[in-house]
Amino acid sequence: MESKTVIALTSAVVSVAVVFGCFGYPLLAAADGRPPLDEVVEPVDSPFAVVELFTSEGCSSCPPADLLLVELSARSRQPDSRLYPLTFHVDYWDKLGWPDRFADELWSERQRRYALAWRTSRVFTPQAVVNGHDSFVGSRRGRLDNAIEQALQRPAEAKLALEAVRERGLVQVQFDASGRLDGAVLQIALVQEGATSEVARGENRGRTLRHANVVRELQTVIPGRSGWGRVELPYPADLERSSARVVAFVQDAQSMAIRGAAAAELREG
Repeated sequence: MESKTVIALTSAVVSVAVVFGCFGYPLLAAADGRPPLDEVVEPVDSPFAVVELFTSEGCSSCPPADLLLVELSARSRQPDSRLYPLTFHVDYWDKLGWPDRFADELWSERQRRYALAWRTSRVFTPQAVVNGHDSFVGSRRGRLDNAIEQALQRPAEAKLALEAVRERGLVQVQFDASGRLDGAVLQIALVQEGATSEVARGENRGRTLRHANVVRELQTVIPGRSGWGRVELPYPADLERSSARVVAFVQDAQSMAIRGAAAAELREG
Protein backbone atom coordinates (compact mmCIF):
# COMPACT_ATOMS: atom_id res chain seq x y z
CA MET A 1 0.00 0.00 0.00
CA GLU A 2 1.23 3.49 -0.80
CA SER A 3 2.57 5.61 1.99
CA LYS A 4 0.52 8.60 3.06
CA THR A 5 1.60 12.20 2.78
CA VAL A 6 -0.48 14.44 4.99
CA ILE A 7 0.02 18.19 5.00
CA ALA A 8 -2.00 19.83 7.75
CA LEU A 9 -2.99 23.40 7.00
CA THR A 10 -5.42 24.03 9.84
CA SER A 11 -6.98 22.07 12.68
CA ALA A 12 -9.94 21.40 10.38
CA VAL A 13 -7.63 19.92 7.79
CA VAL A 14 -6.10 17.68 10.43
CA SER A 15 -9.51 16.21 11.17
CA VAL A 16 -10.02 15.56 7.45
CA ALA A 17 -6.64 13.83 7.25
CA VAL A 18 -7.53 11.56 10.16
CA VAL A 19 -10.76 10.46 8.50
CA PHE A 20 -9.24 9.89 5.06
CA GLY A 21 -6.09 8.23 6.36
CA CYS A 22 -7.77 4.83 6.27
CA PHE A 23 -8.10 5.08 2.48
CA GLY A 24 -4.42 4.33 2.10
CA TYR A 25 -3.78 6.66 -0.82
CA PRO A 26 -2.07 10.04 -0.48
CA LEU A 27 -3.88 13.02 0.98
CA LEU A 28 -2.22 16.16 -0.34
CA ALA A 29 -2.54 19.89 -0.09
CA ALA A 30 -3.02 21.42 -3.52
CA ALA A 31 -0.37 23.79 -4.82
CA ASP A 32 -1.80 27.24 -5.46
CA GLY A 33 -0.07 28.63 -8.52
CA ARG A 34 -2.50 30.67 -10.61
CA PRO A 35 -5.74 32.62 -10.38
CA PRO A 36 -9.08 30.81 -10.72
CA LEU A 37 -9.85 29.27 -14.10
CA ASP A 38 -11.27 31.54 -16.75
CA GLU A 39 -14.00 29.14 -17.86
CA VAL A 40 -17.54 29.67 -16.67
CA VAL A 41 -18.42 27.47 -13.70
CA GLU A 42 -21.95 26.10 -13.72
CA PRO A 43 -24.36 27.34 -11.05
CA VAL A 44 -23.93 25.63 -7.71
CA ASP A 45 -27.44 24.22 -7.86
CA SER A 46 -26.79 22.16 -11.02
CA PRO A 47 -27.76 18.55 -10.18
CA PHE A 48 -25.30 15.74 -10.93
CA ALA A 49 -24.82 12.00 -10.48
CA VAL A 50 -21.49 10.35 -9.68
CA VAL A 51 -21.88 6.58 -10.11
CA GLU A 52 -19.10 4.43 -8.64
CA LEU A 53 -19.04 0.74 -9.51
CA PHE A 54 -16.92 -1.62 -7.41
CA THR A 55 -16.28 -4.65 -9.59
CA SER A 56 -13.79 -7.37 -10.50
CA GLU A 57 -12.96 -9.48 -13.54
CA GLY A 58 -12.85 -12.46 -11.18
CA CYS A 59 -16.50 -12.06 -10.11
CA SER A 60 -19.09 -13.93 -12.19
CA SER A 61 -21.87 -11.57 -11.07
CA CYS A 62 -20.03 -8.45 -12.27
CA PRO A 63 -20.17 -8.49 -16.11
CA PRO A 64 -23.82 -7.31 -16.28
CA ALA A 65 -22.95 -4.37 -14.02
CA ASP A 66 -19.88 -3.61 -16.13
CA LEU A 67 -22.10 -3.40 -19.21
CA LEU A 68 -24.44 -0.98 -17.44
CA LEU A 69 -21.43 1.25 -16.79
CA VAL A 70 -20.55 1.06 -20.47
CA GLU A 71 -24.03 2.38 -21.24
CA LEU A 72 -23.71 5.11 -18.62
CA SER A 73 -20.35 6.13 -20.05
CA ALA A 74 -21.96 6.67 -23.45
CA ARG A 75 -24.70 8.76 -21.84
CA SER A 76 -22.13 10.81 -19.94
CA ARG A 77 -20.53 11.97 -23.20
CA GLN A 78 -23.72 13.62 -24.40
CA PRO A 79 -23.80 17.45 -24.41
CA ASP A 80 -24.78 18.99 -21.06
CA SER A 81 -24.61 15.62 -19.30
CA ARG A 82 -24.20 15.77 -15.52
CA LEU A 83 -23.51 12.05 -15.23
CA TYR A 84 -20.08 10.84 -14.03
CA PRO A 85 -19.64 7.03 -14.03
CA LEU A 86 -16.48 5.54 -12.49
CA THR A 87 -15.32 1.93 -12.27
CA PHE A 88 -13.12 0.77 -9.37
CA HIS A 89 -11.68 -2.76 -9.74
CA VAL A 90 -11.13 -4.29 -6.29
CA ASP A 91 -8.31 -6.78 -5.64
CA TYR A 92 -9.86 -9.30 -3.22
CA TRP A 93 -11.11 -11.53 -6.05
CA ASP A 94 -7.61 -11.93 -7.54
CA LYS A 95 -6.75 -14.82 -5.23
CA LEU A 96 -9.38 -17.02 -6.91
CA GLY A 97 -7.34 -17.59 -10.04
CA TRP A 98 -7.57 -14.50 -12.23
CA PRO A 99 -5.49 -11.38 -11.43
CA ASP A 100 -7.56 -8.43 -12.64
CA ARG A 101 -5.14 -6.08 -14.44
CA PHE A 102 -7.07 -3.04 -13.23
CA ALA A 103 -7.43 -4.19 -9.61
CA ASP A 104 -5.84 -2.17 -6.83
CA GLU A 105 -5.81 -2.57 -3.06
CA LEU A 106 -6.51 1.15 -2.83
CA TRP A 107 -9.89 0.71 -4.52
CA SER A 108 -10.76 -2.07 -2.07
CA GLU A 109 -9.84 0.35 0.72
CA ARG A 110 -12.13 2.96 -0.78
CA GLN A 111 -15.01 0.51 -0.79
CA ARG A 112 -14.33 -0.40 2.84
CA ARG A 113 -14.23 3.31 3.70
CA TYR A 114 -17.81 3.60 2.47
CA ALA A 115 -18.81 0.67 4.67
CA LEU A 116 -17.14 2.37 7.62
CA ALA A 117 -18.96 5.64 6.98
CA TRP A 118 -22.28 3.80 6.77
CA ARG A 119 -21.51 1.73 9.89
CA THR A 120 -21.85 -1.59 8.13
CA SER A 121 -19.53 -4.52 7.54
CA ARG A 122 -21.12 -5.40 4.19
CA VAL A 123 -18.72 -5.17 1.23
CA PHE A 124 -19.69 -6.88 -2.04
CA THR A 125 -19.38 -6.88 -5.81
CA PRO A 126 -20.84 -5.60 -7.96
CA GLN A 127 -21.67 -2.61 -5.76
CA ALA A 128 -22.92 0.69 -7.14
CA VAL A 129 -22.71 3.89 -5.10
CA VAL A 130 -24.48 7.04 -6.32
CA ASN A 131 -23.31 10.42 -5.04
CA GLY A 132 -21.55 8.76 -2.12
CA HIS A 133 -24.65 7.75 -0.16
CA ASP A 134 -26.98 5.49 -2.16
CA SER A 135 -25.70 1.87 -2.38
CA PHE A 136 -27.14 -1.24 -4.08
CA VAL A 137 -26.26 -4.19 -6.32
CA GLY A 138 -24.69 -2.66 -9.41
CA SER A 139 -26.42 -4.94 -11.94
CA ARG A 140 -29.92 -3.79 -10.95
CA ARG A 141 -30.82 -1.55 -13.90
CA GLY A 142 -34.09 -0.28 -12.47
CA ARG A 143 -32.53 0.58 -9.12
CA LEU A 144 -29.64 2.33 -10.85
CA ASP A 145 -31.89 4.36 -13.14
CA ASN A 146 -34.03 5.41 -10.19
CA ALA A 147 -31.01 6.45 -8.11
CA ILE A 148 -29.62 8.52 -10.98
CA GLU A 149 -33.01 10.16 -11.60
CA GLN A 150 -33.27 11.13 -7.94
CA ALA A 151 -29.70 12.44 -7.87
CA LEU A 152 -30.36 14.62 -10.91
CA GLN A 153 -33.22 16.30 -9.04
CA ARG A 154 -31.13 17.36 -6.04
CA PRO A 155 -29.17 20.64 -6.14
CA ALA A 156 -25.40 20.44 -5.90
CA GLU A 157 -23.71 21.99 -2.88
CA ALA A 158 -20.38 22.67 -4.57
CA LYS A 159 -19.29 23.69 -8.05
CA LEU A 160 -16.11 22.78 -9.83
CA ALA A 161 -14.17 23.66 -12.99
CA LEU A 162 -11.18 21.71 -14.30
CA GLU A 163 -8.37 21.89 -16.82
CA ALA A 164 -6.16 18.85 -17.51
CA VAL A 165 -2.92 18.80 -19.51
CA ARG A 166 -0.74 15.76 -20.23
CA GLU A 167 2.97 16.51 -20.32
CA ARG A 168 6.08 14.35 -19.82
CA GLY A 169 4.32 11.36 -18.27
CA LEU A 170 2.17 13.43 -15.93
CA VAL A 171 -1.28 14.98 -15.94
CA GLN A 172 -1.37 18.52 -14.64
CA VAL A 173 -4.83 19.25 -13.24
CA GLN A 174 -5.91 22.76 -12.32
CA PHE A 175 -9.18 23.18 -10.46
CA ASP A 176 -11.47 25.89 -9.18
CA ALA A 177 -13.93 24.75 -6.49
CA SER A 178 -16.45 26.83 -4.60
CA GLY A 179 -19.67 26.46 -2.69
CA ARG A 180 -19.74 24.23 0.37
CA LEU A 181 -16.15 23.06 0.86
CA ASP A 182 -16.05 22.82 4.66
CA GLY A 183 -15.02 19.38 5.91
CA ALA A 184 -14.54 18.15 2.35
CA VAL A 185 -11.76 16.95 0.08
CA LEU A 186 -11.42 16.96 -3.67
CA GLN A 187 -11.13 13.58 -5.39
CA ILE A 188 -9.40 13.75 -8.78
CA ALA A 189 -9.51 10.62 -10.95
CA LEU A 190 -7.73 9.77 -14.19
CA VAL A 191 -9.99 7.34 -16.03
CA GLN A 192 -9.64 5.04 -19.02
CA GLU A 193 -12.81 5.39 -21.02
CA GLY A 194 -12.89 1.92 -22.55
CA ALA A 195 -11.21 -1.47 -22.12
CA THR A 196 -11.71 -5.09 -23.12
CA SER A 197 -10.28 -8.15 -21.37
CA GLU A 198 -10.09 -11.80 -22.41
CA VAL A 199 -10.40 -13.79 -19.19
CA ALA A 200 -8.52 -17.10 -19.17
CA ARG A 201 -9.14 -18.33 -15.63
CA GLY A 202 -11.45 -17.96 -12.68
CA GLU A 203 -15.23 -17.56 -12.57
CA ASN A 204 -15.34 -15.66 -15.89
CA ARG A 205 -13.06 -18.05 -17.77
CA GLY A 206 -13.55 -17.84 -21.54
CA ARG A 207 -15.49 -14.58 -21.41
CA THR A 208 -14.69 -11.27 -23.08
CA LEU A 209 -15.39 -8.46 -20.62
CA ARG A 210 -16.03 -4.80 -21.45
CA HIS A 211 -15.29 -1.94 -19.08
CA ALA A 212 -15.80 1.82 -19.10
CA ASN A 213 -14.34 4.75 -17.19
CA VAL A 214 -11.87 2.56 -15.32
CA VAL A 215 -10.11 4.55 -12.59
CA ARG A 216 -6.37 4.31 -13.17
CA GLU A 217 -5.17 7.00 -10.76
CA LEU A 218 -6.88 8.84 -7.90
CA GLN A 219 -5.59 11.79 -5.93
CA THR A 220 -7.24 13.07 -2.76
CA VAL A 221 -6.64 16.78 -2.35
CA ILE A 222 -7.23 19.35 0.35
CA PRO A 223 -8.64 22.23 -1.71
CA GLY A 224 -7.52 24.96 0.69
CA ARG A 225 -9.27 28.17 1.58
CA SER A 226 -9.22 29.59 -1.94
CA GLY A 227 -10.75 26.47 -3.46
CA TRP A 228 -8.35 26.51 -6.39
CA GLY A 229 -4.98 25.04 -7.14
CA ARG A 230 -3.17 22.38 -9.14
CA VAL A 231 -2.03 18.78 -8.68
CA GLU A 232 -0.12 16.19 -10.69
CA LEU A 233 -1.19 12.63 -11.47
CA PRO A 234 1.10 9.99 -12.97
CA TYR A 235 0.08 8.90 -16.45
CA PRO A 236 0.16 5.12 -17.07
CA ALA A 237 2.38 4.17 -20.00
CA ASP A 238 -0.29 1.88 -21.49
CA LEU A 239 -3.04 4.52 -21.49
CA GLU A 240 -3.74 6.24 -24.82
CA ARG A 241 -4.56 9.94 -24.57
CA SER A 242 -7.66 9.50 -26.73
CA SER A 243 -9.01 7.06 -24.13
CA ALA A 244 -8.38 9.19 -21.04
CA ARG A 245 -10.13 11.99 -19.22
CA VAL A 246 -10.24 13.46 -15.73
CA VAL A 247 -13.25 13.31 -13.41
CA ALA A 248 -13.23 15.17 -10.10
CA PHE A 249 -15.70 15.59 -7.27
CA VAL A 250 -16.02 17.30 -3.91
CA GLN A 251 -16.65 14.73 -1.15
CA ASP A 252 -17.52 15.07 2.52
CA ALA A 253 -14.67 13.59 4.56
CA GLN A 254 -16.89 11.91 7.13
CA SER A 255 -20.27 11.06 5.58
CA MET A 256 -18.72 10.39 2.12
CA ALA A 257 -21.60 12.27 0.46
CA ILE A 258 -20.55 13.93 -2.80
CA ARG A 259 -21.39 17.63 -3.13
CA GLY A 260 -20.45 18.44 -6.73
CA ALA A 261 -18.55 17.06 -9.73
CA ALA A 262 -16.99 17.94 -13.08
CA ALA A 263 -14.97 16.35 -15.89
CA ALA A 264 -12.30 17.52 -18.31
CA GLU A 265 -10.76 16.21 -21.52
CA LEU A 266 -6.97 15.98 -21.69
CA ARG A 267 -4.93 18.50 -23.67
CA GLU A 268 -1.35 18.01 -24.78
CA GLY A 269 1.17 20.31 -23.11
